[in-house]
Amino acid sequence: MMTREHPVFELGMHFDAALGGVDRYFQRLTEGLRTNGLSCTALAFGTAPGTIPLAAWDGRTDASVSLGEMDAPLLQRLKAIRTAGRKVRPGGLVASHFALYGAALPGLRRRRHVVHFHGPWAGESAREGQSRLALMAKRWIENHVYRSADRFIVLSSAFRHVLSREYGVPAEKIRVIPGGVETARFTPHNKGEARRRLGWPEKAPIVLCVRRLTNRMGLATLIEAFATLRTDHPEARLIIAGKGRLVAQLRQTAASAGCAESVLFTGFLPDEELPFAYAAADFSIVPSESLEGFGLTTLESLGCGTPVLVTPVGGLPETVCELDPSLILAGKDAPSLAQGIRQGLAGELPSREACRAYVETRFDWTTIARRVAEVYEEALA
Repeated sequence: MMTREHPVFELGMHFDAALGGVDRYFQRLTEGLRTNGLSCTALAFGTAPGTIPLAAWDGRTDASVSLGEMDAPLLQRLKAIRTAGRKVRPGGLVASHFALYGAALPGLRRRRHVVHFHGPWAGESAREGQSRLALMAKRWIENHVYRSADRFIVLSSAFRHVLSREYGVPAEKIRVIPGGVETARFTPHNKGEARRRLGWPEKAPIVLCVRRLTNRMGLATLIEAFATLRTDHPEARLIIAGKGRLVAQLRQTAASAGCAESVLFTGFLPDEELPFAYAAADFSIVPSESLEGFGLTTLESLGCGTPVLVTPVGGLPETVCELDPSLILAGKDAPSLAQGIRQGLAGELPSREACRAYVETRFDWTTIARRVAEVYEEALA
């Protein structure tokens, strides 16, 4: 059992859960571990309510410790991690969520260590066109950190295969535990009230996509698919919520496809508005093309009672297959996405009540955190 003699130190990326799925997972897991009565210290960059600066942490008190500014120079961030690592008490367990930061911890091979594998860092960078030298460096760092781990936690069977196949991690070290969702926050709201709150069209059918605007997310293909439905569904709207470097390119894609007026880009949606965004939509869609280990947005949508269509990529099918296999699109190409959207606009998806019940019984964070704690116990043993 994780106690004062065997505490857990969660090393994440950022305390701002709005920055991405890994950061949401890190924050909610930490909260879930504490809810289960475990001794847990969270270490990450940035600040959030309740965090204390690294200089004020004595290494013996459970806390949420800010390692510094998120945009601090890399060497400064790595130095902060080393400083924190020297304060980490012996006898505890380190759970790392990002290979680069894990590599900066001193004496990692002498510690009990669990890696949360959120995806192949080098592989994702390759998808974004980074240089061969950068990819080699990232892959070396990943292999270095993974060799020190006693256990690995992945969000899906798909990423278990990636970890075994691409990194040579023995299968007996890997545990599959899905992500969770805050069922108290991602909860159903009145659709009309949610639309008025956000200023979205009150009468139009709305398809929602919450994604970072990067290449592997399949957003250009989604826009092309949506454009093919304009004749039959001229009133429908596709709302893309998120930020990223492809926003201008995607706007041009919509204009070239002749549907610029039907595709709305909200930019970044604050965390507190996300439940209302899901509730405002008729259904949501996750059109990822590669490297999708799980997709927390699927659970957030379902928690709000909004059905979600997913491509057959990575761990996405695992999140919805037991609810309704028809939520898994036939492919990740434009015709497959168009067919799924057509099905959704025809009202052929699971009910809001079924979506909500599915999440409540399987993916509440308290339950998920308890399963993670069991893996930590294995590593300590």
